Amino acid sequence: MEDKNKNSHGVQSLEVGLSVLNVLVEAAMPLMLKEVAQQAHMPPAKAHRYLVSLVRYDYAKQTEKGLYVLGDKALSLGLAATRRTDALQLLQPQLQSLKNSVSGYLQVTRWTALGPLVVQFWDDEFGVPIGAKVGSLMPLFRSATGRVFATYLDKSHWRQLAEQEGFCSLEEFEPHKKAILASGVSVVEGEMMAGINAIAAPVFDANGDLLYVVTCLGRPQQIAVQLDSDPMQQLKKSTQAMSRYLIG
Repeated sequence: MEDKNKNSHGVQSLEVGLSVLNVLVEAAMPLMLKEVAQQAHMPPAKAHRYLVSLVRYDYAKQTEKGLYVLGDKALSLGLAATRRTDALQLLQPQLQSLKNSVSGYLQVTRWTALGPLVVQFWDDEFGVPIGAKVGSLMPLFRSATGRVFATYLDKSHWRQLAEQEGFCSLEEFEPHKKAILASGVSVVEGEMMAGINAIAAPVFDANGDLLYVVTCLGRPQQIAVQLDSDPMQQLKKSTQAMSRYLIG
């Protein structure tokens, strides 16, 4: 049967622009203009024109060093697809149950080429406003969420991000890593935002790879960080159940 999509006439300029966007999607790190052009198989001047449009509509952005990365709109597009196609949809009942049992905020994060990305967030109606929402990128070493990724992912995934962040050295992070491996949770007390505690735990997929990090955030009276506290036990119990569910 004839492939109607393949033989239909498209908009060539749009297809060229999407080819430039795809270069950023597949890139493992920020790219220089000449690198984008080379990978998109076009002259730098032509690639620059398309990048200008992508930046204008927030599908791309430039770093302080002038390198190109995906913009917030592109990340939102990916999140919309993620919510419809992957394990996150399957975990909604367990996540909702955890939110009902623990006061404060609840956030789900997954790893991207740009770092830990918030893919779901539940507000606390009576809580302190928090800047981390869906589409936010979390710090690697300063956040409880980021520390879980740094613990379970190979350094090759995040070494460059750690160097850019400059919060601490790999040697200084080692005690945090050992504590997370021993307890199964990551804890931050007011380090990212004064008066806000955060506890985070991993969710693994059927291959045993880290898939999501689930984080509970709130005031100290909401989120106690002692290992035997109710929020800590609820988080560990819930994330372990999620992993077992995905493993099948």
